[in-house]
Amino acid sequence: MQELCFNCDYEKELQPIREPVIITVRGEPIPATKEFYQCPKCEHAFTNSLGHDALDEAYREYRRRHNLLQPEEIRNWREQYGLTQQELSTLLGWKETTLSKYENGALQEESQDTLLKFALEPINLLQLIKRKPEAVSSDKPATLIALTNISKANSIEEIANFGNTHSLADYWDQTHEVEFEVRARQRQRITLAPKLYAQVEKEAQVRGISSETLVHLGLNEWLAKNHQHHICEA
Repeated sequence: MQELCFNCDYEKELQPIREPVIITVRGEPIPATKEFYQCPKCEHAFTNSLGHDALDEAYREYRRRHNLLQPEEIRNWREQYGLTQQELSTLLGWKETTLSKYENGALQEESQDTLLKFALEPINLLQLIKRKPEAVSSDKPATLIALTNISKANSIEEIANFGNTHSLADYWDQTHEVEFEVRARQRQRITLAPKLYAQVEKEAQVRGISSETLVHLGLNEWLAKNHQHHICEA
């Protein structure tokens, strides 16, 4: 490659020199390769902005080790759904510059990578759009629904109905593994006297429902009547 040494203005065809280097990424040593040129006239060493990027190599290896999305994966996924950087950034609650940096090689935090992977699933992205419909153009939800090709649904409600009326076993080869976190409220327990519980269990069997369901129904009915009674007294 024709290179110019800005130290002595020497210009000639030069071959890049490559040497191993260790780059520390978030406290973790990552082996990489640095590339540079050395002027044969003044022995000044310099790099080319179009040449090999050792930091980018180290970042890619760090992402691979920690199962983080690579820049092109983020960009390709966003473009697959026809979203602009501004639209996706708004849905995620980020600044547009943040997403742009990640798509161009900046190293993302693990928490932000987790959010990106969550939004990568069409059904999750639809929920984000449902919460912020003003963030995207009106045709985007229909495009995303079309991508949920297993159900061929036209709305979120139809997707839910499909799940209630079909067996996943029939579509297993069209699925893939995902990870997500569920935060459920802690359930409270109320203790019943043994004799009362026996009566509840017997009645539940007669009705063909669980004891828990029967108790919930009874309490809801009693609370509703009691609330109405207080309103009448008032």
